[in-house]
Amino acid sequence: MPAGAVAGHMASRGLPAGKPAARLEVSVSHAGDRVAVAVCRGLAVGVDVEEVRADLDVDAIAPDVLAAEEVAWLAQLDQPDRRAAFVELWARKEAVLKGLGVGLEAPPRDLRVSGLGEAPVVRAWPVGTAPPTAVALRALETGPGYVGCLAVLGACHRVAEFDGAPVLTRAAELFAPGRSHAGRGRRELDISRTVR
Repeated sequence: MPAGAVAGHMASRGLPAGKPAARLEVSVSHAGDRVAVAVCRGLAVGVDVEEVRADLDVDAIAPDVLAAEEVAWLAQLDQPDRRAAFVELWARKEAVLKGLGVGLEAPPRDLRVSGLGEAPVVRAWPVGTAPPTAVALRALETGPGYVGCLAVLGACHRVAEFDGAPVLTRAAELFAPGRSHAGRGRRELDISRTVR
């Protein structure tokens, strides 16, 4: 069947061409040697992972992206805690903004979220942005020196978190520079043998 006929066939059944019928939403983030991928069926999703870097000048950045009360709260913390708290606030905000699909078009300082040590929640929405009926925020297990957050816009009943390090390590081994690859310059990855 020609490509145009396939697209017409799918459209006649209400299916978007090139999209899975399950309507999967995907969000990706990376920082340093960390990668986060969020996949959700039927609900908007956003994910962010950030590195807590010692050279981060929180005092210079915070007024541009945080609400006044968030900046005041940060100012009460000592520098190492201030960096970690800022990065956590930022990861929460960016995950939500990615989920909304607006990215940095909405001023991050207009989206207020809970701070370090508190359960992740949205406290205020950007002006002109309709809040979803529900939003689930979850801190991710990122390891030392990193912070991550997952945002699901809508009623989320289950979240599964997996460490992708074994898959990434195996993929790096399979596609290492200088390794002989079959076919047109690369080797096909058999996921069933890679994931254990």
